[in-house]
Order: sequence, then structure tokens, then C-alpha cells
Amino acid sequence: MTGKMREEQPFLRDFSRPLRILFIGNSHTYRHDVPATLVRLAGAAEPAAAVTVETRFGEGASLAWHWGNPETVQVIGRGKWDYVVLQERSGGPIEDRLSMEKHALLLDRRIRDAGARTILYMTWPRRDKPEMQGTIAAAYCGLQARTGALLAPVGFVWARCRSTFPDLDLHDPDGRHANVLGAYLSACTFFALIFRRSPEGLAATVLSPGEYSSFGGKERLSVLERIAHEITGPLRQPS
Repeated sequence: MTGKMREEQPFLRDFSRPLRILFIGNSHTYRHDVPATLVRLAGAAEPAAAVTVETRFGEGASLAWHWGNPETVQVIGRGKWDYVVLQERSGGPIEDRLSMEKHALLLDRRIRDAGARTILYMTWPRRDKPEMQGTIAAAYCGLQARTGALLAPVGFVWARCRSTFPDLDLHDPDGRHANVLGAYLSACTFFALIFRRSPEGLAATVLSPGEYSSFGGKERLSVLERIAHEITGPLRQPS
């Protein structure tokens, strides 16, 4: 296979029925429940959209681990999914990009054979290593070019949000995982990607009152939500 993007038939979405999305990944997806937050965002939007999600996670799991896990491979084929999200372990793009690419390509083939579309979940670097975002991004963008998959550029969204608000902290205390706000922005990125709309104004219906206030209220959250939409648009592949 070459590095040239394959030409794909248009992916037709029927929003008159619930969208079915399978998330495959690890703690960067299940911490603060990004899939459930996406469901709430879709339900709070106007017009509302129904989304059902299923998940397959492993602690610290890589895409290689998922490819070798019969349960993950089988659920791709039997789920009648619209989208399947692939999230490599955080160190994968940095430490073993060849394995990430190999197993992402294998999983993407299985996903397309099942009639679904792959979404690549670009993650973010550790708090103390922001310079690694370029390496992470190169791996995910390279995979997008090779597969024609959709790209959820969460790492880019985080970087722009933090450059806009230097005091913004999107990491949990461990400096690796997302805190509640970081996970919310991840879900906003998926919302903007899938529905081609801005999540601006939805935070008040999704976050708790205490979270909404502590994260800056309407003024700041609207800017963060708008960034998720603006960053996602140029990287979206035709569907």
C-alpha cells in the first residue's frame, strides 16, 4: 500500500435513525466517559440527534492489542456501525508508530468490510511534554491520508485552546489523562466532526452547574467549543 489516499465511495449517513458508534481504545476514551458525553451533546443539540454507543477498552491497550483480541474484532463485524473510533495508546505514535500503522490499517479494513467508517482519535501529549504533539499528529494525519478515514483532531483542539487561554488546564493531576474539561472538549470534537455543526452553547446542558461555572461559564466555554468546530472543519474528509 502506498501513502496516497485511496478514493472511497461517499459515506452516506442517515440521521433519521440513531447513529451507531463503536469506540475502541483505552483510558483516554473511557476516563470521564467521552462516548457518553457525545451522546448527551447530540441529544442537547437543535435539532437533537439520537446516538447509541458501544465500547471496547483495555487498560493501556494498543491497537495491536485490540487486533489480537477476538472480542474486539468480532464486535466490529456484527454491530452494523456507522462509525468505529480507533484510539491508539498515548505512547504508540511516539514509541512504536510502525505497529500503530500496521494494526490501524488492519482494523480499518475490517471496519470498511463491515460497511462502517473509521474515525481516528488523535490524542494529546503529556502535560510536561507539549512538544510531542507534532509527533502524535504526524502519525494520525499519516494514517488519515492512507485510509481516507475521518480524523478527530483532539490534540490540535487542546493545543489551540491552551494557546488561547494559557491558564487552561485540560489534564488530570497525573499529567497524562484528560480532566472533565479535557474530556468534554474531546466529545465536542467528535460532535463537530460527525454532525458538521458547532457545539457552541451546549455546555450548559451537558456539564453540571459546578463544572460549568468552574470552567469559565458561557464566555470561555463558547470560545472553547467554537475552537473544536473550527479546528475540525479543515481536516474533515468528504463523506
